[in-house]
Amino acid sequence: MSIIIFDIGGTGARCAAAGLCALTAGAAGDLPNLGKQIVHWHVDKDETNGTASRSKTIIGSYQKWARQLGADAGVYDVSYKQWNINTAVNNPNAKLKVTFSAPGNQRLMDMLFGEDDQKRELANGFEQRPALGALYFERIKDQIDTELGVVLNDAKSKAGTDAIFIFGSVFGGSGAAMIHNLAKYVRKYVNDHGWGGVKIGAALLLPYFEIPPLDDKQIEKRKEDGVLALQTSDLMLAAQKALHYYASIDDFVASPGRDDYHFDAFYPIGMRPLCNNIAPSVKLTAAHYHEGKSGQGSAFSVTDLIAAQAMCDFLRKANDDALAPDDEYANIFVAVLGSDPFKTLDWSHLPNAAFLRKKLLTMTKFALFVTTFIYPEFKARLGKQDKKAIKASSYGKWFAGNYTGTDVALEEVYAYCYQFLRFIEEVAGTVQGKTRICDLFDVANLGSILTSLDTFKSADDDEKVDLFNSIRNDADTFFNKKVGGLLKKLGNGQVEVPEQISYSSDVIKTAIEGVLPAPNVLRKAKDKTTVLFRTILAQCAKLTEEGIV
Repeated sequence: MSIIIFDIGGTGARCAAAGLCALTAGAAGDLPNLGKQIVHWHVDKDETNGTASRSKTIIGSYQKWARQLGADAGVYDVSYKQWNINTAVNNPNAKLKVTFSAPGNQRLMDMLFGEDDQKRELANGFEQRPALGALYFERIKDQIDTELGVVLNDAKSKAGTDAIFIFGSVFGGSGAAMIHNLAKYVRKYVNDHGWGGVKIGAALLLPYFEIPPLDDKQIEKRKEDGVLALQTSDLMLAAQKALHYYASIDDFVASPGRDDYHFDAFYPIGMRPLCNNIAPSVKLTAAHYHEGKSGQGSAFSVTDLIAAQAMCDFLRKANDDALAPDDEYANIFVAVLGSDPFKTLDWSHLPNAAFLRKKLLTMTKFALFVTTFIYPEFKARLGKQDKKAIKASSYGKWFAGNYTGTDVALEEVYAYCYQFLRFIEEVAGTVQGKTRICDLFDVANLGSILTSLDTFKSADDDEKVDLFNSIRNDADTFFNKKVGGLLKKLGNGQVEVPEQISYSSDVIKTAIEGVLPAPNVLRKAKDKTTVLFRTILAQCAKLTEEGIV
């Protein structure tokens, strides 16, 4: 049993990373019928996409985190691979004109596309031109069938495949062009090969951000440089055309009376009004949204969290075999956040919010405890080669005997905890204009704590000794003094836990020490750290359920 996740383009890559953060926190619940094997494929023509690179880093750090907690701790076994569709024509720098080079095609090409589009290299993706991508896909469908077979058979051979989920956008180039075609090819392949019961779902992001406007001189300059002069209205028009096209496809999604369809469930996700920058520390410009390669990249936003929740919802329904459409409606679950006049987003806007809130809080507490309480002290003592101080430090008796192994373990767990906290901070930082519009997390100063951790990482050994106590104290002081703690209350009285929930390292430390077995019970240093991390995570979950911290 396994899950396949396809993410398409930069938006898809970011949503998939958010999905992994949500799964890590347990937001999908138990999925015994799907198992713990995840095969993750990044699908793009732009192999150096900056957003995809960050997603790959997050997934890589998760793999190491999971390794340290151990397979029997209920973590997911995630493998990550990239699939460049250009390999289907054996040309990583393919041009549309070359791909359709047969003599009879040229007149049609001239009718549909200008010379610039025909000669444009496609290595950076389709750059807000889904029509190019759709035509390109049709041309190489036979080659894609062959390559897709390799992709799917690889997953099937590992554990069998029960659920497939696709992330992409409807307003860009790669996602809008590929998401439906990919589902169509996957459905045909699994049907042709008798893979019964495979469920296919997708989260499709509608426009959710606003591009800073360009004046006439800027537009002309970008055209001269061969760069798209993209405007917000272009995104809206592209999304409108794509949705009209999808609506015209009879077998697009499961609906009453149909037994042949591409998607078992489909989740369009958008935002109104549009965000115009994301995260307090990241001021986005037009370049962030359409430059390919390493220049493309953006922070997480609340829409990514909703896309992650869509995947969790689909996986729960696939696990429970609850995806059959009802008697009246197709399986299309729309989530367009916000309203006019705009209201701040709170937990009442999210489905299954109480469950999600508890899971995110548990993982956030675990990540804070590791990054601000355990990691800095150990690294500071280790840097000074002070073994006596390590043994006397918090949990030092669990580290004694193999400091090299402990160092590796802590680095690997720390890396993913840090990435998770960045995810939380950026989602909380979603803004419209100068107003923070995400009222889910009360983490206004989490960014400063993460900056302190960055400073600690680059500090010399003497400075680390001076810094580790201040990092620990700053985390406790900030979160204990903030009204509402890490997470604000859920509206409509949907949550039974107390409204004021805060992080306290002392409370977590006491809870851990009450159940942690003596270190001499375990001989191997790796076993000791694994038990320690598992105990911290379990006690954070227990405290969350009890509403204590």
